[in-house]
Amino acid sequence: MRMVTYVISIVFLLAYADQVLARPVLVFSGGFGSCAVAGSTSEIKSSAEMDELADRLRDQSGEEPVQVRTCYALGSESTIYVTADELNIVDEPMTREEFYEVVRSTADFAGNSAPFYVWGQSHGGWTAMSLIANVGGLNYRLLTTVDPISVTECGPVVFTGGVLTGSSEGCQRAPKDLEKAYPLIAKRVAHWKNWYQMEFSLLHSSPIPHADENIERTFNASWWVPMGSHSLTERDPAMWTKTSELTVTDLMQSGRPKVGSWR
Repeated sequence: MRMVTYVISIVFLLAYADQVLARPVLVFSGGFGSCAVAGSTSEIKSSAEMDELADRLRDQSGEEPVQVRTCYALGSESTIYVTADELNIVDEPMTREEFYEVVRSTADFAGNSAPFYVWGQSHGGWTAMSLIANVGGLNYRLLTTVDPISVTECGPVVFTGGVLTGSSEGCQRAPKDLEKAYPLIAKRVAHWKNWYQMEFSLLHSSPIPHADENIERTFNASWWVPMGSHSLTERDPAMWTKTSELTVTDLMQSGRPKVGSWR
């Protein structure tokens, strides 16, 4: 049934390609445990900030942005829970490859010229980079990585071991497993902003040379804050304000391409 919906939507857009403006697409990826144990994207702590950005983009552009949201449940690094309302997908567990297909289908729905704005925090930052490295041919306008941590290098077992020993290299740097893909990611995106912190010594990212800007943040988090400053990066007001400004400005300055006009 979902495939029928995809086909009908795509045929409609192609039929009116000269008249329909491509809709902006927002892809949000939460980090490890961002949807707790229920597998619901509504549990992502920064859902309110995501909603505010979507509302601002709608108000400025006059178009409802197409959204895809993903999160990881506790103890499930290989499964992503995905919501894409426009495609009638709500909190469905998927592999990363299936998630990539959803994004491709979203591009078909919004128009292949649709501007994509991709955001990810912690494991979601890794997911966002992995998406762009694996899915080419889309109009990626802005990639925002927020204290990105590798899913493969820093899972729960590795992190727990680091807590016990005081050190876990894979949890204390930007994703090294994607390092070879950094040039490709940078080539595919118009802008790449990498936000990171190094206050929480057991879990933090680091600068990424291929990003066009690296922004280090300090929070002076209290000792009782779970995951310390790493967790505070997700709802960092400065980061969200800047991300919102960059997204709206880019959409307005880059123009509103018609469906099928970008390549």
